[in-house]
Order: sequence, then structure tokens, then C-alpha cells
Amino acid sequence: MEKKVLTEYTARVWFIYGLPLPTASKLIWKLEIDTKDPKTVDYKKLLEQVVKQTASNKAIQQMNATRSPS
Repeated sequence: MEKKVLTEYTARVWFIYGLPLPTASKLIWKLEIDTKDPKTVDYKKLLEQVVKQTASNKAIQQMNATRSPS
């Protein structure tokens, strides 16, 4: 019999805590996450939003790099 050490819920919450603070904060705010309420911690939505945020952050960094004097 296979033992599951962590519940899916715990793994999802740890995923959020492992993110950089600005990313985690935006994620919690945007998806209205309550880390004590398992119904609000949907891994698929979390991952999709983190991918979008990362892409946006990279685009902003590239835009700022082209605006900054070298």
C-alpha cells in the first residue's frame, strides 16, 4: 500500500509559500486565496496564474531594460 506523506492541500499551500513574496502576494490577492480554506487553493489555477505573472514580469523587465540608459 502506498503512503501519501503530504495531502494535496498541504503541497499546494507549500507551493504558495515557496514563491517569491511579491508573486505569492499577487497570487493570494488575485485568486482570493485563504490558505486555511482548502476550497480556495486550486493547484491548476495557482499554476496558470504563476505562469502568467512570470511572463508579465519578464515582459516588464525587458521593457524597462530598453528604456533605461545604458
